[in-house]
Amino acid sequence: MSYIDGFVIAVPTANKQKWPDKATRDAAMKKMIEDPRMDPSTPGNPPMPFDGKRMIFGGFEQVVEVKG
Repeated sequence: MSYIDGFVIAVPTANKQKWPDKATRDAAMKKMIEDPRMDPSTPGNPPMPFDGKRMIFGGFEQVVEVKG
């Protein structure tokens, strides 16, 4: 089963297998948090496009899979 994060963003079709499990997600999130290019307070980086204090997100494990 997959681990799913509750974010909505546009993803190219070629990159749809981004979070195959929670361990992969946790490792990628850690890298993004530690990357200075992601820090809006770093000079030269663009500001956050939204108020991060008001953002709501979550994650869950898939419980149902529908095969067509």
